[in-house]
Amino acid sequence: MEKDLHKMIKGRIAETIVEELFREMGFRVFRYGMENTIPGIIPQIENGQQNAVSMRIRQSPDLVVYKEKKAYFIEVKYRSCEKFCLKDVEKDCEYSYPNAFFVVISKKHIKCISYKELKSGESISPDNLHFLLGKRPEFLAEHQLIMKFLKESRMMFEAID
Repeated sequence: MEKDLHKMIKGRIAETIVEELFREMGFRVFRYGMENTIPGIIPQIENGQQNAVSMRIRQSPDLVVYKEKKAYFIEVKYRSCEKFCLKDVEKDCEYSYPNAFFVVISKKHIKCISYKELKSGESISPDNLHFLLGKRPEFLAEHQLIMKFLKESRMMFEAID
């Protein structure tokens, strides 16, 4: 129980950091995940109800970001090990949001990978700098702004890890 709470708190911190980062990048940001769209269903889903609908609800991306007539689904993950691959997404069934992006925060980097890239065999690892958020043409994030948020995230995660 305590480990799950710790994991949930880190996830919420990561979501907030990414939410505010995208706002400062000029995006309109909307919370989207199951805890925001249908909060009353969370206890039922977390108490072991396993069916196609509950699995799809559980996969709901955390955010929708919008800028210049383009919208994106964003799923936020904190990974102290800075590793993220397709099996982290498709644990029990195929992922329902093929156009989603996964923003992965660690103490060293903020990286971003699309579901399509994951499906093609790509993954995030500590030594791969190809997926740095600042390199994503979809978002055009400024290096200084990312560094500002990375510094904040380091302080937060250092305090709770």
